[in-house]
Amino acid sequence: MSEARGLWIDERQRELGGPWRKVHSDFQMDVPVARVGEGFDPGEFVETLQRAHVDSITVHAKNTYGYLFFPSATGPVHPDLAEPDLLGKQVAACRAAGIKVYAYLAYGWDEWLAERRPDLLAVKRDRTSFLPPVGEQPMWSALCISQPEVRERSLRHVDEVLDHCEPDGIWFDMVYPIRCECYCHRCLSELRAAGLDPLDIEVQRRHKNELHTTSCGRSPPMSRAAGQTLRSTSTPRRRSASGSGSSRSATSTSRLCRPVVGATGTSRSTPATPAVSEPPCSG
Repeated sequence: MSEARGLWIDERQRELGGPWRKVHSDFQMDVPVARVGEGFDPGEFVETLQRAHVDSITVHAKNTYGYLFFPSATGPVHPDLAEPDLLGKQVAACRAAGIKVYAYLAYGWDEWLAERRPDLLAVKRDRTSFLPPVGEQPMWSALCISQPEVRERSLRHVDEVLDHCEPDGIWFDMVYPIRCECYCHRCLSELRAAGLDPLDIEVQRRHKNELHTTSCGRSPPMSRAAGQTLRSTSTPRRRSASGSGSSRSATSTSRLCRPVVGATGTSRSTPATPAVSEPPCSG
C-alpha cells in the first residue's frame, strides 16, 4: 500500500467538535459469502485506519440481510462466520487505539425476517410490498415499523450489542420505507383513528418519524444511553473520563435526551429540549 497523503483538515469541521474523519465500513453480505472474517487481523485493521487519519468508524453488528456478526443469543448469526466475534474484535481494536467505534444495525430492512414474516412488510399504495420475486436480488424489502414486533426485535438487538461490546454508539440504518409511506392495515387504522389522511405524504412521514423517535427515546435499551443524544445515524453513549465504558452507570440516571433524527454533528450531551427534525426520506 502506498503512503497516505498528508493530513488535511477543513477548519470548518473543528467547529463541530468530536470525530471529524468518519468512515462507514459497509458489510452487506448474504449467506453465499463464505468464511466471513477469516484472517482478520486487529492490528492491521487499526493500522490501516490510523494511516488514513480515521478517528471514527461504523462497524456492522447486523446487516440488511438480517445477519449478526457476533455470538448473538437472539440471532440469526451469519451461518459462516470464520471469526465468531468479528464485531467484538473490531470494537476492541478501535477502542485500544483511541478510535471512536459505532455499531451498525439495519432497523427496517431485514431480508431474513421479511422472507419468513411477510405479514410484517411495509405495503405500497398499490398494495404490493417491496419483497422481490424469488431468486432476484433484493433492493429494499422494507418492514413496517408500526409493527411492534419489528421495533422490539431491533431494540433487543441493540440491548444485546450494548451488553456484548459496549460500542460508543448505535447507527440505525434503513429505518423508514421508501418515501416513508406504508399502507398496511395497522398504519391505515392508526392514521384514520387520529383523523388524519393516510394518502397525505406529509402525514405518512410524520407518522413514521414519530414511531421511530418514540421507540428509540422511550425504550429500555435506549434508556441505557441516558444523557446522550440519540440519532437515526448514530446513538452516542456515555463514556467515562478515562474512556472506558460506563453504560451501567448511565442506566441509573433518569435524564433522557430527546432523539434528534436526520441531524448532523457529534454532540455528546444534549438536554431534552431540541426539536425533532423530519427524516431524510427517499423516493
